[in-house]
Amino acid sequence: MTGVGGAASMVLTAAEMDVCWEYLRLGESPPQLDLPSPGRTWEERQRVSTHALTALRERGLADHRGPVTDLDHALDLLAHWHWSVDAHLWLDQLVRAVAAVRGEVGALAVRVGNDVRLTILRDYRVVDELVALAGPVPAGPGDALSVRAEVFDAAVDACADDPRALAEKLAERGESVTTARALVRMLEGVGWFGQFGASVDDAYGPSRRAPRVVGFHDTARGRYAQVRRLHRDGARLTVAPAGHRRLVTQIRELLDEIESGD
Repeated sequence: MTGVGGAASMVLTAAEMDVCWEYLRLGESPPQLDLPSPGRTWEERQRVSTHALTALRERGLADHRGPVTDLDHALDLLAHWHWSVDAHLWLDQLVRAVAAVRGEVGALAVRVGNDVRLTILRDYRVVDELVALAGPVPAGPGDALSVRAEVFDAAVDACADDPRALAEKLAERGESVTTARALVRMLEGVGWFGQFGASVDDAYGPSRRAPRVVGFHDTARGRYAQVRRLHRDGARLTVAPAGHRRLVTQIRELLDEIESGD
C-alpha cells in the first residue's frame, strides 16, 4: 500500500479524508486542501461517516478499528509536523497540495477535483515531489530581472492586459526600457501558473508562515519563477528562468528564511 521507500499512494475522496481526520481527532484539517465536511446534522454526519468508513474498508484502507496504520500515519504527519510546504497550481485543472515533515519522514496530500492522493516519503524527497506536480517544463530563455513591485503592479493595472503597453507603462514609471521589454518577453503568453508556500512549527511558539511565496508561470518558451522580496528601498519583483531545480532551491530558501527568522 504505502512504504516510505517505495512511496506508493493511497487515494481517498475529499469527504473520506475529512471523515478520517475527524475520526482520528486531529483537529483542523489542512486549509490548503479545502476539504468539504458534509452532514449538517448529527444524523447526517453519522450517515456520511458510516458510508465513508465502509467504502474505505472495502478498499483495504480501514478495518473495524478505523483507518489502517499507513493511512493513520500519513494523516498524523499532516496534523503534527516540524515543517510544511504547499502548492496551489492552476494547470489543466486546479491542484491543491500540502506536504508535512516530522523527523525524517513526510506525507504529501494532493487534491485534484474530489480525489486526494496521500503518499508517505522521506523528508529529502518532499520538496522535489511537490514541485514535480507542476510538470516537467524547462526553464525559459533570458536572465533574471528585477523591478519595483509597486511600479509593476501599477503598470499592470494601467495596461489592460496588453503586453506592449506593459513595457511602456514600466518605462514611464522609471524602469529602464531594456529591462521593461525583456521582462514583458518573459511574461508573454502565460499558460499554467502557480505558487508555493512554506511554514515551520517548532518549540518556540505557534507555527510560522512565510510572509511571501514562490510563484511561477509557464509560456511557450518555458517556465519562469516570480519572487517578491522586501529590500531597504521597498519590495521588488524578480522574474527569472526556472526549471525544476531552481524552484526546489527557492522553496528550500523560503524554509531557511523562516527557520532563521530573516
